[in-house]
Amino acid sequence: MGARIDIENKQEQQQGEIKELQRELKELQDVVAELSEALMSTKQVHHVDMDEEFTPPAGKRKKTTKRKTVTVD
Repeated sequence: MGARIDIENKQEQQQGEIKELQRELKELQDVVAELSEALMSTKQVHHVDMDEEFTPPAGKRKKTTKRKTVTVD
């Protein structure tokens, strides 16, 4: 009988942990949605359909240059 109570207690604990993880997941999904919305509104990023192949937007790009560093002994 004691083993059955232990199993029931573990199941209740696991259900509580699952509910907590589901709550955290929902929070993270809300944050991601909010950040995506903010980025979309600033036009810094555009919507990408995951079923389509991504092609970067055309336009002028900044050229990156390597800086020479001098070491002084």
